[in-house]
Amino acid sequence: MKPIGVFGGTFDPIHIGHIYPILDVCEMTGIDEVRYIPNARPGHRPTPRTDPNHRWNMTVLALEDYPQLVADDREIKRPGKSFMVPTLRSLRTENPFRPLCLILGMDAFLQIRHWYWWADVLRLANIIVLNRPGAKIPNVLPVWWELALQSQNRILYERLAGNIVQLDVSLIDVSATRLRVSMSRGDESPEGLPESVAQYIAQHQIYTAQGVAA
Repeated sequence: MKPIGVFGGTFDPIHIGHIYPILDVCEMTGIDEVRYIPNARPGHRPTPRTDPNHRWNMTVLALEDYPQLVADDREIKRPGKSFMVPTLRSLRTENPFRPLCLILGMDAFLQIRHWYWWADVLRLANIIVLNRPGAKIPNVLPVWWELALQSQNRILYERLAGNIVQLDVSLIDVSATRLRVSMSRGDESPEGLPESVAQYIAQHQIYTAQGVAA
């Protein structure tokens, strides 16, 4: 069965840097379903000042032209802090026979040992690490994670979990922080922001009302 991709974040706001590299992943691997999972209250960083429901609505709007990218609200609905491992557990319960592929940028991947229950990630899912062409994963992994590194994408179809694949994609230099600052200063349609999201932000005065970026 085809894998399900899993891509989490605060999406505050969601922008093309969250979308185009994932479309590359779909093209390179054949994955035709990626769940975008906005954090309600991130467990490893300060909680965004933007209401989770606004971030959810922006995610839905940004993905509406991409049927393979699916907004998933399980962390928005879950009480308490948002952690990825419980999310993977719930996805695994719902999809016992489909591979799960957690998609991470290199920076997030290198911080994974600071996650709660991090050692369970590979028991629940494969990991796809996104990086710029030619770069390699630094030699900082536990030995058993190094053994999980694979060079062939097909392993993502053959095993439900337990493997790490690095994909070279064209990462886009767009920063949610810079977008928030720009919009707090009156720019209603900064470069890198989907038009539907820009309109939603302007309609609800999300970042203008905050005064400064969170």
